[in-house]
Amino acid sequence: MSGYVGSQGDREAELNYFMGYAKGDIPVVVLGDLNEGEKGAAVGWLEGQGFANALPEFDRPTHSWRWDAGLFDVKRRLDHILYPESLYCYSARVLKRGGSDHYPVIAVVGGKKKI
Repeated sequence: MSGYVGSQGDREAELNYFMGYAKGDIPVVVLGDLNEGEKGAAVGWLEGQGFANALPEFDRPTHSWRWDAGLFDVKRRLDHILYPESLYCYSARVLKRGGSDHYPVIAVVGGKKKI
């Protein structure tokens, strides 16, 4: 929980830094534990850069993180899959399995879909 609360201001700056290493002609997919919800600063920054958020397109309700707080479980969507406009997402979902407090997230992303 402290990682979520204590790093709220860091994620957008970290993404901005890492994206500086991306090559302009190679598509970049950002995925995994961003430790923030779909309205977080880092997700919003990526969407502002032209990235689409795959999980809400295909698997809107499933949380990707859970924490046993004793009398109840805390559940949130803290893991994301964001892809650039140059790619097309065919499917995405959260897999409710594994021993981690985060469930795996997967997507099938490729070239633009032909119409």
